[in-house]
Amino acid sequence: MVNDIDIITNKLTLKFSEDFDIPSRLKKENKKVDKKNNLNTFVEKRFQEKNKYWKLTIKNMLNKIESKQAWRFLNLMPDVGNNVLNVAYSKDFLDFTDYLILRRDKENCDDKELGNLAMLHTEFQREIERQINIKTPPLAGV
Repeated sequence: MVNDIDIITNKLTLKFSEDFDIPSRLKKENKKVDKKNNLNTFVEKRFQEKNKYWKLTIKNMLNKIESKQAWRFLNLMPDVGNNVLNVAYSKDFLDFTDYLILRRDKENCDDKELGNLAMLHTEFQREIERQINIKTPPLAGV
């Protein structure tokens, strides 16, 4: 049975993997091909290892942050209020930054979790900036 953690784990592993690190069974062009999958290839094993660390990152986050907010972070769906005109004023961004600092500096998480959090944090910031740009039209003549 696949649960929400497994789904988001696979989603994040795919999102933050290079194309050559994704097993052919998961690539879009091979979805329609009905063939036996070899789960012992180097690429498959490397992908499963990354998947394992994403799952650990996710479980740690869900254990340390209020569930609703953690799921926003994991799904890259920030809560950007109408009055937020800069990422530095986004409560979700500041809270995610605080969590990253906690795991990095106080709890000394391992390098792989820190790498996952850094990538997720950067993408979360980009999503906030994208949402701010959508709701604030550029100034005329600039």
